[in-house]
Amino acid sequence: MLDALSPSDLDFLDALRHGESANDYARRISYSVGWAKKKSRAIRDKLGVASIREAVEMSTPETISRQEFDALKELQERTADALDDLRKAATPAEKQEAREQVQTRELDEKEMAKRLGISTDAVATIGDMQNDLAMFRKSGLSIAMGNATDDVKKAATHVTASNEDDGFARAVDMILSDNETR
Repeated sequence: MLDALSPSDLDFLDALRHGESANDYARRISYSVGWAKKKSRAIRDKLGVASIREAVEMSTPETISRQEFDALKELQERTADALDDLRKAATPAEKQEAREQVQTRELDEKEMAKRLGISTDAVATIGDMQNDLAMFRKSGLSIAMGNATDDVKKAATHVTASNEDDGFARAVDMILSDNETR
């Protein structure tokens, strides 16, 4: 039943699962509140449920523990913050500081693996820039986005579609498929 949902449907449900309201989600991605109502209705119809809460409960991943999810979410947020700082940096000193924060992603990968009690070989990474190469070298599964530079694609074990073509969602599918075969 969940396979009827699009990547954007799943992202919407994930935001709701983590406490964001439908209206706040719509505003965050620059859509109207009316869009959020239509999206909720469409998901309920696809899944045949009466409420969006039922849809959220149905879409909750059962293959990942809360501890694993929290560790991944924390890593994602720290990485996003560091990249945002790099984009906003104006002076050479600010750019260097931001680069150093981004470079700590390799350490974050090791830290996450340690927290989860797994080898870094069991960690999957997704990236599209030079600063992702250190992570690629340490992880067991590295996926370059389709919009990545050629050297990043060569360093990755797999290449997915571009950001505009749901590359991230396809990469996640690739990771889940890889986990099923292990």
